[in-house]
Amino acid sequence: MRIPYGFTVDNDGKVTIDKTQAQIVQMICREYLNGNSLGGLSRMLESRGILSPSGNTCWGRAAIDKLLSSSRYVPFIISLELYTAVQFEKAARSNQELNNDGSTQRKAIRYNSKNVLSGLLVCAECGANYRRITCRSGEVVWRCANRVERRTCTQSPSIAEQDITLLICRELGMDTFDAEHVRNSLNQILIEHSGLLSFEHKHVQRFSTLYE
Repeated sequence: MRIPYGFTVDNDGKVTIDKTQAQIVQMICREYLNGNSLGGLSRMLESRGILSPSGNTCWGRAAIDKLLSSSRYVPFIISLELYTAVQFEKAARSNQELNNDGSTQRKAIRYNSKNVLSGLLVCAECGANYRRITCRSGEVVWRCANRVERRTCTQSPSIAEQDITLLICRELGMDTFDAEHVRNSLNQILIEHSGLLSFEHKHVQRFSTLYE
């Protein structure tokens, strides 16, 4: 079995952390979050004479991308918080498209407003409505519009549609989701950054949490 970069095998045959390589992994993650590109990271590592995982003087972009994506470093070399931040940054950067003049812009994100929840879900952080997003995996989630379009309101949570519908069913005592009943019963659902949902009924206000 090949030992991942950042680890080594001691004299007893046990896998341990290679402190020098571990510091390089941490540096790569920090530099990436600071805005350095895969190509920029490759040039930086080569200019410092740091050998790649395969022992070469050249760092391929694929090798750096693989390192940034690896969860094996958690929590031994990098924290879960750092790993998660890197994955969010990777996802954000992948949502780019090339213009004819060579510049880049963010791709249009697919969302659907033809849904009873549109206009009903409101971000408590900034007051914007939540939008229905279809992920590449096919999963449907709801996300603050300002987070989607402006990359602001970063504390607002993304919520799976199946979780929202389940909570609404519980709140309104429905065995199955009834869009018309929801429309007639609720004014809005306020979503806190902590995941707390505030259901504002037509006549009374109650609270529920996203995950129980």
